[in-house]
Amino acid sequence: MNARQLSDALNFLDDSLLDETRGALKKRPLRARRFALLVAAACVCLVALIAVPALQGRFPAAVPGADSGTGPSPASVSNAGPAHGESAPSPTSGPDAADPARGDLDPVYIASVLNGEIPPHGEADPSLPEIPLGAERSAGGMGFEGYLAYDISELENGGPWRLGDAVDTLPVYRNPLAYDEAHIAHGVDFDKMRALLLDAAAGLGIDEAQLTVSDNAPGEAEQAAIREKFKEVGEEVPEGYFDPTSLTAEADGVRLEIDANLVLTVQFDPTLPLPEGCALDAGASRTEVKAAGAYVLEQYGALLGYEAPVAALSAGDRNIYGEQTYDLRLYDAAGGEARRLENYWLDYWNFYADDSGGLWLARHWLSNRSEKLGDYPIITPAEAWRLFQNGHFITSVPELPPEDTMPARVDLLYRSGSGEGVFMPYYRFLIELPDMESDGLKTYGAYYVPAVQSEYLEGLPVWDGGFN
Repeated sequence: MNARQLSDALNFLDDSLLDETRGALKKRPLRARRFALLVAAACVCLVALIAVPALQGRFPAAVPGADSGTGPSPASVSNAGPAHGESAPSPTSGPDAADPARGDLDPVYIASVLNGEIPPHGEADPSLPEIPLGAERSAGGMGFEGYLAYDISELENGGPWRLGDAVDTLPVYRNPLAYDEAHIAHGVDFDKMRALLLDAAAGLGIDEAQLTVSDNAPGEAEQAAIREKFKEVGEEVPEGYFDPTSLTAEADGVRLEIDANLVLTVQFDPTLPLPEGCALDAGASRTEVKAAGAYVLEQYGALLGYEAPVAALSAGDRNIYGEQTYDLRLYDAAGGEARRLENYWLDYWNFYADDSGGLWLARHWLSNRSEKLGDYPIITPAEAWRLFQNGHFITSVPELPPEDTMPARVDLLYRSGSGEGVFMPYYRFLIELPDMESDGLKTYGAYYVPAVQSEYLEGLPVWDGGFN
């Protein structure tokens, strides 16, 4: 089954299953990238907020050689790993190596930052509402968030934040879309969905009069058959069961679809050729994906609709055979640092090629930010690491890191899956899991700590300034 056949097959899956897996698809729609996600329609593994008292004192204060003071300046690091089959990672230079200025990956520097002093919190702002934690929808399934690489420097994060960058406040938004026990969506904004669909068509030079727009509500015959099925088991069809959850527009050679989560997909049929030296398929090199990014910026700026569009690379992880893939992400770099960070995680485009190498899909991941709760004070990475040490983190990884570990990388990001009750910032610690290493291929598990000061969080104990 190739990528296009897989996408067609997904159209036959129930929307509720696709809603559950959308958080995983945000990271790589169309090809599995998380370790042990074995099927495209698998739901995201149970994600639980856990507090483990036994973790207190479990993790080290520093790695060997780390300074207890401010620590050394970040050192230059190469971002290229070994070719498949080499016995050990060997960072290289050259045109296809990752950007070298990644001193935030230096373990001594990471330790010095995470073991730094924690500044006291200011007086709480009573106008900011508490943010509920632990209310996200979860579902059973296979897999966990783990990334395969020969070295942490292979994993790309083209976002604007790096460890050492200071951020005082970041906005938090309530997700207006929610699902009830029958997996029926509430809070669907069809006016916004239609406006985004038509804007995308206009960005491709397609006039509204050329479009045929429809929704996915079942027809009368299908509704009657469904009612009969419910009647056979002694139940009634839940209210809202037949309500549409997506809009589709078609024109010559282009199909546009937007769902209730405001995820917009543009499909080109036939696929469009990419220039020589550009590639976006699964086997594309870093250099080819970067070249494709420049091409997309030039050709599809109107579709993106951004004030200051930027092409960045993400992913860079490998599959179990050691094959490395990259994602092309385009986002709006206009505004200050906080706005750029927000846009990178909550409003971005991906472009994809099919197996023949032709441009096949463009996908816009847009989180609905219409209900802002406020701008919240952000804790430092050092305070987040203390919270992690005391067991306050979110993860889908089935095991704890070893006692003598430190993170290999620290990210500041937004979690934005459809199951999130709020879109809020988190620190993500990528930690190597030695028991899962195979033939030099390492697994880095993801552990999340809320980045908002804990006095604003409902469901997370407030840190009182002391540690055991």
